[in-house]
Parts: sequence; C-alpha cells; structure tokens
Amino acid sequence: LIDRSLQACSETLERAGLSPGEVNAVFVSGGTSYIPAVQNALVQYFGKVPRSAVPPERAVLVGAALNQAFLKKT
Repeated sequence: LIDRSLQACSETLERAGLSPGEVNAVFVSGGTSYIPAVQNALVQYFGKVPRSAVPPERAVLVGAALNQAFLKKT
C-alpha cells in the first residue's frame, strides 16, 4: 500500500515536472500518518520529515467538510 501511494506521488510529480527533492514540505493527514513505516517511507522518498500543521484526523474532517460545502454549491 505504501509503495502504491509513493507511485501516485511519482506520477503526480512527473506530470508537474518536479522531482521529490524539489518539494519544499510534505504534509500528512489521516490516521495512517502515525504509522512509522509511512513516515519512514516519506522521509526516504522526499528527503524530509513529514509535517502535520494540525492533528491528522482533524485535517481529514476539515477537508471533508470543505468538499461537502463545495458539492452543495454545484
């Protein structure tokens, strides 16, 4: 699962014309961001420690609420 997630990162960066080293900061959200294997994989891939500006679960909840508000407008 971690490898597939990093593959999605690779594809996204490739489309943007960027390399992992060009990413200034890595922010994580969701409960799986607490898993050491996930954190280690992100450090290895991006070369920097992932950050979380807010508790990961709260970021997911806020994102879901914003998405719902957007969907109600369309």
